[in-house]
Amino acid sequence: MTAKYPVPKMRPRPVVRRRADDEYRLTPKTVYRLTAALAGIGGLLIVIAVFTAGHSRATLTGHVTHRGKPVIWGSVIVVGPDGNATSGRIQPDGTFTVENVPPAAVNVAVVSRDPAVQHSMEQIRGNRNRVAPKMWEAPPVDRKQWFPLPTRYEDPQTSGLSVLLSKGTNRHDIELP
Repeated sequence: MTAKYPVPKMRPRPVVRRRADDEYRLTPKTVYRLTAALAGIGGLLIVIAVFTAGHSRATLTGHVTHRGKPVIWGSVIVVGPDGNATSGRIQPDGTFTVENVPPAAVNVAVVSRDPAVQHSMEQIRGNRNRVAPKMWEAPPVDRKQWFPLPTRYEDPQTSGLSVLLSKGTNRHDIELP
């Protein structure tokens, strides 16, 4: 059986002897490659610097009280000048932390709804199977210590609460009359 197509004959490559100096010679091709690599690394560093420096944020921490008593349940809502809202949960001792807030003058609202009602709604939403209320978990706070706040503090526009935040962590206690 013979091949239908002729097989090209390979010519042997000539043996080239290199001098020891040839390995370290900078040819134009090598210079272009080094320049491109350095430009790429420099561009990557600039992109990283823009993304990390442009998104400096603030954190607001503090203590919420109403008529001298700590608010034990709810959320602190912070609305920036761009209209974006960020919230943080109020802990049972009255402290709160709101992260990723723009460093600017912001409006603040405090929402504290009945913990028993909110907890039962979370239990209903969280369980696909119907569970008797006796089987639900206990609320995270003692409802006897909870008290309702005036509704005007629930809206950042009507609460009258505002804070000027700087970059980093800012401490501001919220005292509601």
